[in-house]
Amino acid sequence: MKKYNILQTNPKSKYQGSHYAITGTGGFEINNPISELRMKPILQFGKYDLTNTLQIIMNKDVFNSKIGEFDTSGQMFLIDTIRLETDDFLLVENQIISLGSLETIYMDFKKYVYDYFKMSYFINLFNENPNPNPNIERQELCRMIREDSFSGNIQITGINYILKHVIEYNIFGNRNDNEKKDGFLNGDIFFIPEGLSIKLSVDCGISKIYKIDISIRLE
Repeated sequence: MKKYNILQTNPKSKYQGSHYAITGTGGFEINNPISELRMKPILQFGKYDLTNTLQIIMNKDVFNSKIGEFDTSGQMFLIDTIRLETDDFLLVENQIISLGSLETIYMDFKKYVYDYFKMSYFINLFNENPNPNPNIERQELCRMIREDSFSGNIQITGINYILKHVIEYNIFGNRNDNEKKDGFLNGDIFFIPEGLSIKLSVDCGISKIYKIDISIRLE
């Protein structure tokens, strides 16, 4: 069995560099007065640079509770596609390892507006800006998910295929004598490239969409 030593042992550590990950489909959307968030899916199974992703921890039981019964005769789970619904994705601050490139989008957008008008940064164009803080914080992201209009889902398709290959190649470095019937384990990672789209706009009609990669690690 191949083994890949690619994960930090501390789940709170921020990922650096490339890691193997499972990718899902579907998405969540948040609508609020200042932005629109959408998770855009791309179905793929591969190795990705997770350094600047929005890094989230979720309980493996959330995933395993959706798989259903394991058919010992056929050596497969009866449910081959699962969904993460909005209730499964109500984050708290300690679930967020890193905001990644999401953290600085307010500053990036302000710079974009100043550059658009070719104006000096010393001129205040944002007297009525509802977000005076330069960065998005974990607490704010959690509030947006819980309090704003939040809808959608994430789908993980091909559960039996996924589990067969993560066991065979041990791509997460967390499987030794585990079997498919054990389901997902601590340390498994799901990756959604450009999974979070945030549209920022100002009342003069200028807007820009920022796309953030998302990684979910099971613990």
